[in-house]
Amino acid sequence: MGSNEEDMKNRLQDAAIAWNLSNLKNSDQEAALKRLEAQFIGFQGWTEEDISNHIKDMKLLIKRKKELHPNQKFMIGDTSLVIIDGEMHVTVGSMRPI
Repeated sequence: MGSNEEDMKNRLQDAAIAWNLSNLKNSDQEAALKRLEAQFIGFQGWTEEDISNHIKDMKLLIKRKKELHPNQKFMIGDTSLVIIDGEMHVTVGSMRPI
């Protein structure tokens, strides 16, 4: 999943963002991905290739969520990951649309 705890937390957060984006209309997804891409430009040490790869990964996560869970429309509100005694513990808080 990731090489260290911080990397794993970032990947979990990316998965949650992709899940939430997958619930949007396609045009809204593209607009949100463009906003994310603009935010990534300011990340220290990120190259254009890093940003492009990250957006591709997000699009792949969105596609897979739609394939595997097309009828799940809840939103992920919070994620946490902690490592205790070498074991990973993940908590995900979700919300159903009203």
